[in-house]
Amino acid sequence: MMDGTLKSPALAATPVQGYAYQKQQPHYTSKPPSVEEISTALGFIPSDDRDTWLHVGMAIKHEFGDNGFTLWNEWSKSASNYSDKDALSVWKSIRSPGKITIRTVFGLARDNGWRRTGEKRIFTPAEIEHQAKIKAESALAYVNEQAEIQARQAKAADRARQIWGNAEPCDGSHPYLVRKHVSSHWLRVGEWAKYLKDPDGSWRKIIIPCALLVPLFDQEGKLWNLQAIFSEKHPEIEGTKHFLAGGRKSGLAFSMGEKTQTKLICEGYATGATLHELTGHQTILAFDCGNLAHVSKMVREKYPEDKIILCADNDAHLKHNPGIAHARDAAIAIGGLLAIPPVAGDWNDFFLSGGAL
Repeated sequence: MMDGTLKSPALAATPVQGYAYQKQQPHYTSKPPSVEEISTALGFIPSDDRDTWLHVGMAIKHEFGDNGFTLWNEWSKSASNYSDKDALSVWKSIRSPGKITIRTVFGLARDNGWRRTGEKRIFTPAEIEHQAKIKAESALAYVNEQAEIQARQAKAADRARQIWGNAEPCDGSHPYLVRKHVSSHWLRVGEWAKYLKDPDGSWRKIIIPCALLVPLFDQEGKLWNLQAIFSEKHPEIEGTKHFLAGGRKSGLAFSMGEKTQTKLICEGYATGATLHELTGHQTILAFDCGNLAHVSKMVREKYPEDKIILCADNDAHLKHNPGIAHARDAAIAIGGLLAIPPVAGDWNDFFLSGGAL
């Protein structure tokens, strides 16, 4: 629906350095503690008490960000009530540690006999046996969990191919495309089923007609999942965009346009269609900000010499602006460029507000 190839300073992409967002940095009177020193101190702290467990997690995440999970998780395994699922869930939920920093870890360690001498705690045979048992159980649980996940993803992929095969090509008249002023790029339209659980415990099937279908492919071109975009909000269903339950999303993408030496990577369909139609560049969808890093890495590995621009969503209404944060992280990781909309929202919002790319 957009004519011509437009260019303007709005889409000016810049190299990025540093981290995706500024976070509180620890203050040290001497050099920062090493991972080995922190690990030694953790050996003196019992991990069974939940408050202590949470505080240590907050302190380590404050110090290392998401990179600290392995350190915290290995220490967590010494608890008699350790659960790998609980550990991962709690770690993801940790946001702002406030006044809890890495000093909290050393304070707790000192309360349990640690001193800054390099001395390591000597575990009893019973503790060593317990830790080995927990690690073995955790490894087995992980293998079983991965098998269950893969089975669900395979089932969803079969369902995706069935829905996609029964759907009709989209001619561009879908209400969502009309509202967004973009065209259909190899999209289809079909029925979408949702199952709702009633108060009595029974399940009820709801059919949403004329759902706009966007496919999700892996690097080899295999269809794994579908995103359905509804014409309007259903009164019984939250939101207007849904993926197949249990389906894979991480590392999957959808590309529009012929191959070009400049490649744009963004989140949603309307954003991608806007960028592609106004620039002529090949545009790849990651579908959400959490998938930008995976998709960017995949594109960079396939096209090591191409210019790659991460076109962020400007999530100004959200804490830490995850759209910009994840896009910047992804750009740094692959040596790409970063473009941020001049206004809050995505690039389609910017275009609809009268902006030019």
